[in-house]
Amino acid sequence: MSCTLFVERYASPSGLAPWDWRTGYKMLFNSRWVGTTRQAPGIARRKAPRFSFMRNRILSFLAISAIDQLKPYALTFVLGLEPFKYNDSVLLKRTLPRFVLQFLNTELDDPVFRIYLTVSTLWTSYGLFTRFHDLFAIVFVSMGLDQPEDWPALYGNITEAYTLGQFWGKFWHKLIYRSGISYASYVSIYILGLSRSSPLGGLFVKFFVFLLSGINHAIEKGTNSCAGAWWDDIWFYLLNFTAIMMEMGVQAIVKKIREKIGWAGIRSLDKLLGYFWVFGFLCWSMSKFHFRSVKLCGF
Repeated sequence: MSCTLFVERYASPSGLAPWDWRTGYKMLFNSRWVGTTRQAPGIARRKAPRFSFMRNRILSFLAISAIDQLKPYALTFVLGLEPFKYNDSVLLKRTLPRFVLQFLNTELDDPVFRIYLTVSTLWTSYGLFTRFHDLFAIVFVSMGLDQPEDWPALYGNITEAYTLGQFWGKFWHKLIYRSGISYASYVSIYILGLSRSSPLGGLFVKFFVFLLSGINHAIEKGTNSCAGAWWDDIWFYLLNFTAIMMEMGVQAIVKKIREKIGWAGIRSLDKLLGYFWVFGFLCWSMSKFHFRSVKLCGF
């Protein structure tokens, strides 16, 4: 709310009554600014019949709940892993080249556990947020306070996540996008004197958004039994920012080389390599920085 009123200096539409509770509710809880001129990018609003919307959200809620109940059994009964036999020093200090080589090793326990840890960590966020989103959508649409198009999906299309930039920018949720951009822009413009249109200003905004994401997760961990792992989240998000900057540099170099040799590349191959890169990086970075929180809080 402070982002809406103070940083963005958002003014309510004219003609509203002094105590328009409905508009106030829309402003207070619409963190993605859905349906406004400042809506977070990559959000698809679709009109749908109320009945089909409610049915789909109920099925989504039940499916995610069922998967959450079955997930703990996959670790022991399906994969046969004993996750906490792995020492922190092995998982936290391994470098990326050694991690890549590990996948070529005949001993599969370590890579399989890393993959499970990555998928489990991503699913925990996806499942938790989507389930609550479904529940609140069902409640508020059924009460007539909102329309189905006011509750677009939290997450984008996973097939678009063939670069780290698109993983975070197109697939992942935008719950703190507006507030993150607002606070980053305020610091950039009014404290550092950087214009958002300048390369340095744009770079700082991206950096600050990732830093805020890390701080938000660190604060959340600091209030529960994962307090001993709070610093890992800040490093994880800053590492992702660094990797995205490197990714953009590599993309620019590859583009110039292809322009010189007159070859546009094969898009399907580019995307396939991108999927391996994104998932490989997440497997390495999540096991490096999230293992302690898994030991403290469990899967």
